[in-house]
Amino acid sequence: HNGDRIYVGRYEDPEGVIKYGGDKQTMITGLEMLVKKGDWKKCLELADKNGDDEIRNMYLMKHAKVKF
Repeated sequence: HNGDRIYVGRYEDPEGVIKYGGDKQTMITGLEMLVKKGDWKKCLELADKNGDDEIRNMYLMKHAKVKF
């Protein structure tokens, strides 16, 4: 039902995007929203909790490049 649909482009809650998005690309969109806000702690926490190894490793590598 369309009332439950999340419109990622206008959605401002990255955690909601990740929680309710339901697919890998939507999760990445939510994580990228956190990266743009500079909230690496929350990004890495959610990538670890909700992602697979590929997603978790991708954000660990991105964070390492930013930090060093």
